[in-house]
Order: sequence, then structure tokens, then C-alpha cells
Amino acid sequence: MCNARMQAVLGVIVAGAAACHADGSGGGAASQGGIAGDEVVVALCGRIDWCADGWGRLVMDPNRCLEGVAFTWMEGCEPLVFANSQAEVDACVADIRAMTCRDMYDLGDAAFFLPLLSTPFAKPASCMRLRPLGSGVLPVVGRGASCEHAKCQPGDYCKRPASTGVTRTCRVCAERISEGSLCDRPGPIGTGCASGLYCGPADQLCRQRAAAGAPCASSFECLSGWCDATSHCATRLPRDAACVSGDRCAGALVCISDICTDRGGEGATCTTDNECMWDFYCDTTVGQCTPAKLCEAGIGEVCRFDNACVATAFCAGTPPTCVPRLDASQPCDDPMQCAEPLVCQFVPPTCEPRAAAGEACGASYGCEAGLYCEERSMAPTCEVLKADGEPCARDYECVSDSCGSTTSPPTCDAACVMP
Repeated sequence: MCNARMQAVLGVIVAGAAACHADGSGGGAASQGGIAGDEVVVALCGRIDWCADGWGRLVMDPNRCLEGVAFTWMEGCEPLVFANSQAEVDACVADIRAMTCRDMYDLGDAAFFLPLLSTPFAKPASCMRLRPLGSGVLPVVGRGASCEHAKCQPGDYCKRPASTGVTRTCRVCAERISEGSLCDRPGPIGTGCASGLYCGPADQLCRQRAAAGAPCASSFECLSGWCDATSHCATRLPRDAACVSGDRCAGALVCISDICTDRGGEGATCTTDNECMWDFYCDTTVGQCTPAKLCEAGIGEVCRFDNACVATAFCAGTPPTCVPRLDASQPCDDPMQCAEPLVCQFVPPTCEPRAAAGEACGASYGCEAGLYCEERSMAPTCEVLKADGEPCARDYECVSDSCGSTTSPPTCDAACVMP
């Protein structure tokens, strides 16, 4: 049961699957100026299903898996089409098919969530290279190149070098940091450490994740991803093992009624969304897992996340339901509430066209292109973005999106300087 937007998503999948080569390679059909994401979605859903017996079932209906993966990758309801070469798409498909179930839940830097679930699964590094069309596509650049407006190739990360103290230094793609070397900031991801390492909070060095039994302070320090109540790395609990609240079950299994087990399907008893398979939500009014809709919930129907509603509606209220998008001059309190191309102008809080220079605004997204909202004023108005060298107080005031902190008073930086 799909509306036109989700039918378009599945149409891309079906068309591309029909184009799959006899030798199993090159399944993505060219579409909308890119490569259709059909084989990537089919491969990932196939892996999720293949791992279900031992590691937990995430989805009941395979077709709903196709919808959900495409929806999540696109962060919306448009067909999944990649701005990549066929070879890059094929590499992702091959790596997904080669993943073990342990690989699926060994996240590294590639956490990937389906709607409603707090259990993520991983995408191979080759899949992180794929860039959906229509989602602010950024080019992929090599080591040493600026990543101010680009993504780094797998195996590299975007590093900000030390400032010269006079001009803004560009962020550049750099090789990920090896074990024992100084990292950017403590934590599990975004630290610059190589895959499988984390940035230690005490010494800020890249370290190997620890095996079961080792002392720990946070779960990201452990190979299993679980630092238990005794502050030791613990092995995740297998299917049918006894568990208590706070324990970690293996893979997509969850602790329900003190047992590590599958999430529930339609009609299963639940108290939270995470106890249900991804294509269901927990209707707490009856305590049962109930089918969740993607992009197709109509006016008055329940919605559990952004983009659950048809394009002419948005999700609001308690319990959350789809309500019509607002017309011009209607009161609003969120940018998503207004019918396109209107935006929620907070002065006054009503749906209005984007403001021109000199007109009242509440935030910069409410101004026309080339303008920003001077929010520090008692009566904020849209103003022209400032050129390099002009006085500024915030990054968003500048064409370069950088208000320098090394000058007094601060002025808009010129384009960054390569280190």
C-alpha cells in the first residue's frame, strides 16, 4: 500500500532489478541523470533478511524493507538515485553481499538507522562514497584536497589544520589516524581515528576497542559495543538469553520480558517503538505494534517520524497525526508546517513568502537568496550578505560563511587558505 511517491521509489527498484546483468554485476539502471539505487537497496535488504535467524529480524515484509532503506538513505520520499559511476555503485553492492552478520552490527563510522529503531546497522566504506541525487550532493575529493564543500574518499577524514592566526585555514582530507597517535577529539566517531579505533578520553590517543572483560568507561571503548553495569566490556547476549533492562542483546535482538528476542510484528505487545519491527510503531493506547506508514499517511492518520505524511501534510500533536500544511497568513511555529514555497516567519509567527531585503524576519531561512536575518536587532530584518573584510558578528552574516576571530573587530574572512 504505497502512495505515488513511494510507488516511484519502488518503480526505480523494479526497473533497475530488471536490468541486472546475467553475471550479477551492474544492476543499477541509469535514471534521472544518475544511477538508480535498486541493487544497493535489494542487496542490503537481502543481508538484513539473511542475518535475521541469528541476529534478530528487523522487518516483517521484504517490500517494506525496500521502501525503508530507500527512504532512510534519501532522508525523504524521492526515488533513490545516486550521483556516482556504475563502478562505484557495483562496488557497494559487492561489499554488502560480502558482509558477515557481525559486520552488519560492527558500526565503525558507518551507523545507519531505519526509522523508529535505536539499533543501527553498518554500511561498508564503499557505500559511504555513494551520494544520493537531490540531497545536496557533494563531490568526493582525494587526500590533501579541500573538504570545505566536499566529502573525503573512504579511508580519509576531513581535518581542520591549525590556524595561521591571520587567515582561515581550509579543512583538508587527511589519512585516518593510526593507533597510538593523537586524535581530534574523544569519542567513537568523527574523531579522525582509523576504522576499529576510538579516541581515548583521557589521553586523546587513537586506541583499539577492548575485548570482553576489559575495564571500560563507555560502550564505544568495547569491541562488543557494550560496557556493562560493572564497567567492563561484555559480550552481547544471544537469542533466548536472560536479560534485564540495560543489557545489550546481539544484533537487532532486544530485551523483552527479560529475554533477548525478536522485535514484535503486527499485534505484538509493546511499551516502546524499539520493541517493534522497523515497519511498525508501538501504539501505546492499546500496547500493540501497529503498521507505520512512510510518505503515505493521510490527514488525521497517525505519524511517527518526519515524512510519514503525504506531501500536503505534516506531523504534529499528541498523539502525533498528519494535519494539512498551512496556507499564507496562518499561525505557525515550525518551518515544516507551511505549504511550499511559504516559510514560517516568526515576526509575526505566520506562513509567509521569503522576505526581501529590509523586510522583517525571524531566521535566515526566511530570507530570499543572498540575504541573512539580522537576528541581534530588536526588530530583525533581512540584510545583504557581507563581503570579505566587512565587520561581522556571526558566520552566517558573511558570503564566505566565516566571521574571523583573529581581527578586532571581527570581519568576514576571505575564502579559506590551503595549509
